[in-house]
Amino acid sequence: MRVRLEEPDDLGEIIVFLRSCDCRARHVSNDMLDVGFAGETELQRSLDLVAAGRCYGCAAVVSRALAELGSPLCQDCRDSGRGEGLDRLRIEAYLRIWNALHPAARASILDDSTVRSD
Repeated sequence: MRVRLEEPDDLGEIIVFLRSCDCRARHVSNDMLDVGFAGETELQRSLDLVAAGRCYGCAAVVSRALAELGSPLCQDCRDSGRGEGLDRLRIEAYLRIWNALHPAARASILDDSTVRSD
């Protein structure tokens, strides 16, 4: 996911903050980061959700028909073409904390339609 920071001088600080939250965060441009989750912990979380019959994207119950087809995603995540629902909610929660602590350096997730290349 792309995250835009209104105060680019704080880019290094938000990267450190997000990494302390077990996020993968890397600098993309002067005011933008690529943020996500990676590593063994996230893989295990996804596998646990799938084993429990839940969508690895948003943790909703996967319908029996989809589960029988071997789908690890619920219908909503399949329809949207992404499995990032739960990850997005977690990153938004971290950004709310960041924004509360750094009101002048507001950070927000960009939708695919608003991402620009620098």
